[in-house]
Amino acid sequence: MKDKRLEQQIQHSLNAELSGLNTTSWQRDQFFENATGGTKVKKKISVVAVLIAALMLITITAFALTNGFGILEYHPDQSANQAYVDSIMTLNQTWDGKYFSATIHEAVFDGMKMTFTMSIIPKENADPVFIIPRITATYGDKELHTFITHSSVIMDDGFWIPCMEPDVAYDFDHIGVDVILSDDSVTFNPTDDQIKWEISFDVLHTDWPIDYTAQDEPMIGEPEWTDSDYENYESQFVKAYEEKRVLLNQIAMLSPFAAAVPHDPSMEDEMEYPDYIEMLLTQDAFVIEEKATFSFVADPLPVKHAKQPVSFEMPDGLLVHVENISVSADQIGMKLRITKPGSDQPLRLEDWQNWTIAVFAQGAETKYPEVNYSPDDDGSLHYNAHWTITGETDQLILIPVEAELYSDVIKNQGAVTEEQQARTIRIDLE
Repeated sequence: MKDKRLEQQIQHSLNAELSGLNTTSWQRDQFFENATGGTKVKKKISVVAVLIAALMLITITAFALTNGFGILEYHPDQSANQAYVDSIMTLNQTWDGKYFSATIHEAVFDGMKMTFTMSIIPKENADPVFIIPRITATYGDKELHTFITHSSVIMDDGFWIPCMEPDVAYDFDHIGVDVILSDDSVTFNPTDDQIKWEISFDVLHTDWPIDYTAQDEPMIGEPEWTDSDYENYESQFVKAYEEKRVLLNQIAMLSPFAAAVPHDPSMEDEMEYPDYIEMLLTQDAFVIEEKATFSFVADPLPVKHAKQPVSFEMPDGLLVHVENISVSADQIGMKLRITKPGSDQPLRLEDWQNWTIAVFAQGAETKYPEVNYSPDDDGSLHYNAHWTITGETDQLILIPVEAELYSDVIKNQGAVTEEQQARTIRIDLE
């Protein structure tokens, strides 16, 4: 019970902290640098370089004024990445509905991640509607698994049009979305293969009145609730459902209300999440009134992989197996499996918490990482990470480092101790 409550607290804290936060990749890079105590080394720039940069900015701005919110406005750090820039597609597909109109402006697919930009215009005096997004990728006759990694507005579990969160206003004119393919086994031939992408929005409308909770679950660091507190909190949503009221928490999430709809708990394991929450919401309270659909075909950019299998041992006896490395024109994807030979005890997250891995791309700048760890049934730990890069590379440099020295390594752009230098691993790509 406590583990479940902790998960709920973490989720609530993240939602509360990040809701309404519109960030570009440059801003997220700044957040990462500030968090790690790092600052970029400023180099002298020639007058010619300044003029070139100014002309690029003018060109990008003029293009954006005629083409809507663009990829290079969402990811300005990729402006000098020519392979990436050349692959940006102009779509300008528009859908006009009863409650809002929407336009997808541009998209780019690097072979691992698809990014698109769009704008949404709510209709004047229209009722609020809840949107269930679905983003699918089809390769031949196979549908690939996708998930959203970044967006200023669009969330996997749905979002409101207009924004229903108190004291928050979403920037519906400048929406960027990054979508990752999670199928490791898929390899594309850039000269022959094409991926069909479909972006759809189920538009859910309710005639029930909409209310808000007076108090939400505590965030991390706040006094914890007892099981009785949680039961009382959840009973609010049950009561609201029985009274035919839609009840939102203070960040306008619908999932607590959906969970109060009578249902078979096994359905949660049997159904994909968007289908599951939509099924609960449309059982009584909501009706799917419209469906907005956009589609396009994209040629993937080449994706490089490690030439040879890679494993290395950590000082504390942990063995790291590099299960997959994928490197595109603008990102690095890496999956590691961590074991402890000779131990019959399953590894815990705490066993890795003193370590991390600094990754650099030869000839390209490496940006902020997104990392998650998870224990596996076989007792190992899985380490999944993505780094943004701003150019093509043929070699990665991995440095296993102590967590407290990570920011020093990032600022130095390399090892800062002899021990780290000895642990440095170079991985050639092909």
